[in-house]
Amino acid sequence: MKKEVIIFIISFIGISLCYNYPAILQKKNGSIHQWRQSDCLSITQNYYKENLPFHTPKIHHKSDETGKRGVASEFPILYYVVGNIWKITGQQEWIFRLVNVIIAFIGMFYLFKLFSEIFSLIIPSLFLSFFLFTSPIYIYYTNNFLADATALNIVFIGWYHFYNFYKTHKIKYLIYLISLFTLAGLIKISSLFSFFAIGGIALFEVLGWIKPKEKPLFKPAHILIFLLPFIPIFLWYSYAISYSEVNGNSYVFLKGILPIWELSSERISETFNQFLTIQKPRVFNSVIHGFTLLFFIVNVINYKKLNRVIILLNIFLFLGVLIFFLLFYQVFDIHDYYLINSLIFYLFTWFTFFYFLFKNTSAFKKTSVQFILVGGLIYLVFIGSVHVRHRYNTKDPIAFAGYDYISQHDKDVFGWYQFDYAKNQQAYQEITPYLRSLGIKREDVVMVLGDLSINISLYNMDQIGFTNYCDVREYPNQVELAKSFGARYLFVSEYQKNDFQEYLPYMNKEIGKFKNILIYPLQ
Repeated sequence: MKKEVIIFIISFIGISLCYNYPAILQKKNGSIHQWRQSDCLSITQNYYKENLPFHTPKIHHKSDETGKRGVASEFPILYYVVGNIWKITGQQEWIFRLVNVIIAFIGMFYLFKLFSEIFSLIIPSLFLSFFLFTSPIYIYYTNNFLADATALNIVFIGWYHFYNFYKTHKIKYLIYLISLFTLAGLIKISSLFSFFAIGGIALFEVLGWIKPKEKPLFKPAHILIFLLPFIPIFLWYSYAISYSEVNGNSYVFLKGILPIWELSSERISETFNQFLTIQKPRVFNSVIHGFTLLFFIVNVINYKKLNRVIILLNIFLFLGVLIFFLLFYQVFDIHDYYLINSLIFYLFTWFTFFYFLFKNTSAFKKTSVQFILVGGLIYLVFIGSVHVRHRYNTKDPIAFAGYDYISQHDKDVFGWYQFDYAKNQQAYQEITPYLRSLGIKREDVVMVLGDLSINISLYNMDQIGFTNYCDVREYPNQVELAKSFGARYLFVSEYQKNDFQEYLPYMNKEIGKFKNILIYPLQ
């Protein structure tokens, strides 16, 4: 094994330890955006428990229209594979996390191979390979249950094959990258930034709008290959929308766009302020945002000194992220995971700038520059450690040491969330054996008061039923709604019981209590 590969592996393990990954692997679903995590886990658990066909995923939550549980969004290959692994190992959430971490390792390793071939220098190659592994949102969601980071990591592998295609012009590499980008797009459609950027190069070159200095990279026949991904992506998402609507669950996952032009000017301003104060620090710290903007400007100014394909890809990725931002503007107040795949613009901008320096200067051969890159990576890893540890434990000493790098919003919210969840909801993670001892079966429909999400409590106790979410519409009596679909039991935290005065008549005969969770029959 080459020493460079050993250094990469050791670096990956070391950085993962800084992020407390071994301990996080053992954690249940929790922390910020547990709502979406639980939706993904619910689909996985139902594949496991009910032996469902691939094309009929289900969640624990029942539709308030039909009482059905079928719902689909992104291509559920990850959930299906993990669900079937659980049939062998038993349900172990750490397996789900580990699968995503392994895919991340493979993706970053292919980046390292790519950059090593281009620069032939280990320090800039390592820096670029691990650059996104210092983004707080990438760190958090990589060791998690959402598919966004996984799709991005598959895209990394695709870029390596694009480089091979660029060098050799062999059609097999084009097929590899299109296949990988198609898989990534099926898993998370927002990962298609890279596909459209490379496709744009192909189209412009075939139309004669780009005049290559050397042999043309793309042929007219290649355009047909770029059209192929639209077929499976269109078919799957059309089916997912139809399947969810038939089951009355179209409200569970976003199926369209949430554009900026649907908002009032006041709401646009509010969302932008929330994006700057809440989301921006979760993507990177201000130093990286500033350097990325500076490097992009430098890249554009020096386009004549750069490889034409590289600078156009950088510009196309910028335009793609900008369009995506406008199309989904409404989610950028609190939903940080929507931004994960836009990180490819940051990486490519830094790569383009590094390539400019590599071709026009001898900067990377200087010991001082190498020390700056190593020191910068260590600095970014520390900030990333602060963020990810704070998300799970606000009292973590490393999180406390870097408290200034955390936004005021996250300081205010995360501590309260961890306290409130431990007080009112955490017991659902351990209640299942107790329910079975009471004779409450998995398929017995229940109603959970105090849970505004779709699946958090239901997934945690592996119980079919309803929560206070019910639907985006207000229902006059949510308990009666649940009863109309066969609900037999009512759950509520003893600390929240008095918050539901209108439902107190249903709480006359307590049949069980597990820690803070009270259980009542609905006869």
